[in-house]
Amino acid sequence: MSWLKKNKLIVVLFFIALCGFTSYKYIYKPHKTIESLTPNFKGSSLFFLQKANKNFNHWNSKIAVLTG
Repeated sequence: MSWLKKNKLIVVLFFIALCGFTSYKYIYKPHKTIESLTPNFKGSSLFFLQKANKNFNHWNSKIAVLTG
């Protein structure tokens, strides 16, 4: 094997290993626990219902701690 082919092979293998490592870290990243996230709203359910009826899309995928 010539020197140029060896370098190309090493670069390709390094790129494949880098892609594999990046994919592994992305796929097996730890899950978010609900206890560690801060709530976007704390209050009564009636007040939250009024706010949610005005703009539901704003409250979609948000964390709310409700009482009552």
